[in-house]
Formats: sequence, structure tokens, C-alpha cells
Amino acid sequence: MASAPEPDLDVDVLMARVRAAVSRQWAHVDTGSQPGGGPVPVVPAAHQIRLFLEQAQRVANIGTTVPPFATLGPIRRQLARWAARILIYFLQVITVDQRVFNNFLLNALSLLCNGLEEGQAMIAGRLAEIDGTLLDRDRRLAEVERALTDRDRRLSELEAAAAESARTAAYLKSGLSLQERRVTDLLDAAGERRSAASGGAEGRPPISEREHLFDALHAALEERFRGPREDITNRQRVYLPVIHSSGVGTPERPIADLGCGRGEWLELLAAEGLHAQGVEVNRVLIQQCRTRGLAVVEEDALVFLRSLPDRSLGAVTAFHLVEHLPYERMMGLLDETVRVLQPGGVAIFETPNPDNLLVAACRFYLDPTHLRPLPSPLFQFLAEARGFVRVTVVPLHPLLDAGDRANPDAAEPLGRYFFGPQDYALIGYKA
Repeated sequence: MASAPEPDLDVDVLMARVRAAVSRQWAHVDTGSQPGGGPVPVVPAAHQIRLFLEQAQRVANIGTTVPPFATLGPIRRQLARWAARILIYFLQVITVDQRVFNNFLLNALSLLCNGLEEGQAMIAGRLAEIDGTLLDRDRRLAEVERALTDRDRRLSELEAAAAESARTAAYLKSGLSLQERRVTDLLDAAGERRSAASGGAEGRPPISEREHLFDALHAALEERFRGPREDITNRQRVYLPVIHSSGVGTPERPIADLGCGRGEWLELLAAEGLHAQGVEVNRVLIQQCRTRGLAVVEEDALVFLRSLPDRSLGAVTAFHLVEHLPYERMMGLLDETVRVLQPGGVAIFETPNPDNLLVAACRFYLDPTHLRPLPSPLFQFLAEARGFVRVTVVPLHPLLDAGDRANPDAAEPLGRYFFGPQDYALIGYKA
């Protein structure tokens, strides 16, 4: 059975149809697929262009195909075909360029279609990645929101607990103050009874018990204004060369630290393998020292020294103690220190430096048990007068370097009175 005749190819019509299809496809955009709302072009349906190309390929080789002549009779059809073959043979010289042009054009359109398909696949893959990223972002945002919600809940719980703790602390503080007043009243009442029993003689309760009423308060005060343990330990390292060069800290030449407080110096000596014992009257501080495994006795410093035999210690140290003592007791402390030290033994006394006006006028009085500042020339004179030799004064802990020219207020001579050493150490030896 004869096939239907193939229509002639009009290249201009075909290209016009391709251009129209491409324009229609690229005219449609999706404004909601791109982050930020920007338009994302929709790639033309490449399969439609494929259909055009397949149709064009069938008729691209113009002048090479014999028409079927299906409407003619058998004889006429055969004659027409022979005539067509002869005509095509002679016309190939004319149609060859058209065929080459058609093939080049179809190949170019095929490459364009392949590129469109690849671009469409790439865009689809990229959109899928974006969708995955957005989904992951939404998941992470949900996790962050849950974490923030949990954090807010915990903060609310902590705030409630802190408020409850503050109320409890205020209640305990109020109760502690009330108990202190009651103990004071009981001690006063006991004194009055003793006075009545002794016929009117002074019956004040033992001073040792009354002094312990404010042990906890003074320990808290020292924690607030003395500074962290680490800072005090680092400051006191300056005395280690003096101790080592004096050959003290052995069992035969032990060290006594008077008013040892929280025990930073004792702990530092123990770390150096030196033998030392602390003396303290504050029971709260004593308990802190003993908790750290430090040897501390509960005793007044002057009473402790008087209980020792002559030449029984290698060194006596006292950090921020002498400013608490009346003149007579301070002199007694110097006398007893000279007595108990072995020949060549060393004494170290650290105290606030009144040469610094900020210390003398303000910071010295942060401790209500301080009596008066002790100027270093006076203290040096008293130590030498009581028998110490090679007495030196070492300035300590300046607020700023007086030679720091970047700060004009720290310049000499006025700077040293405001930014100079806050403390000094008096170091003396037993002859």
C-alpha cells in the first residue's frame, strides 16, 4: 500500500513556530520559588521543540526523496517516479546547499534543546537543594525556638529560686542578728549577776567570749575587702626569697604566722615544704584553715608568743595585724618577737601604707577593727629600738606605676601619694 505524500518543509514557518513557543514558555514566571521573592524563569518544554525537530528531520534532505505519487495509476506512477529520480539527480547540484543549511540548523536546534533540558534539570536540582536547605533551616529554627523557650523557662525557675534564696537569706540574717543580741544580753546579765555576787565588783563577762560574737561578720568582711585567695597568695610570693635565704622553715627553725586569717601564707609555705604554724582568734577563719589541712591554734598573738621559750622560732610573720593593736600591745609584740627568734631569725610585718592618701583617708577604714595607720618611718624606728637589726621597708602593691607617663596624674611627685604603694612590709632580723 502506498504511503501518503510528505508535505514540503517551510523552514521560515518552522523557525517562527519555534520562536513563538520559546517566547510563550519564557514569558511565564514563578515569583514564589526564589528566596526573597525574585522571579524564577520556567524553562520551555523541551519535548515540544523535540517534536518540531523530528518533523523537520524527516523533510530536511530536500531534493533526495522521490514522492510516492499515490494518486496516480500504476503505469503513470512508475513513469512519474522515473522522471522524479532523473529530475532529482540533476537538481542535487542546486539543492545541496539547502540540505547542508537544513542539517546545520537542525543540529544547532538540537544542541539548543539539549542545553535547555540540562538547564531545566540543573534548575530543578538547585531548587530541590534550596527546598532542602529551607526545610533544614526551618528545622533548626524550630530547635532554636524550643531551646530559647526552655532557656526562658529555666531562667524563670532560677529567678524564682534566687528570689526565694534572697528571702531565706534575709530571714536568716535577721535571725542571726536577733540571736547575737540575745547572746549579748545573756552575757551582760551573767556579768551583772557576777557583779552582785562579788559585792559590786566589776563583773563583765570574759572578753574572749564577747569577741567571738562577730567572727562570722568579720570573716565575711575580709572576704569582701581583702581580695580573692589567689590574689593574696600571688602577692605573698614576694616573701619566699627572704624565707629561703634565712634558712628558716625547718623543724628546728619553724615559722609562726600571727593572725593567719584565711591561711593563704600558710598554704604557700606548705607548698614550699616549710614547717609553719598559724595563730588566729577568729573561729570561722580557724575552721577554714583547718578544713584545708593547715595547722592553726586558737590564741591571741601576744599570749601565744609569751607562751614560747626563748629562741624557739626561725621566723615570725604577721600580715595586717599591727594596725589592729594598741601601742602597748604592739610594743609587747615586738619585744616578744625578738625574744622568741633564734639568732639570724627574721620577722616580717605587712601593714597598710599611709603614704598613699587614698589608703590613709579611706581604704584603711574599711575594716572597723583598725585603730590607726602606722607610718613606715615610725614603725622602722620602733623595730630598731626594740632590738631588730638590718631593718628594711619594702613598698608593695602600687595602684599604678608612678613612672607611667601615659597617665599624667601618675607623674611624680604627686602621683605617688595617690597611685603609689598601698602596703609596705617591714623586715627585720635577730642579731
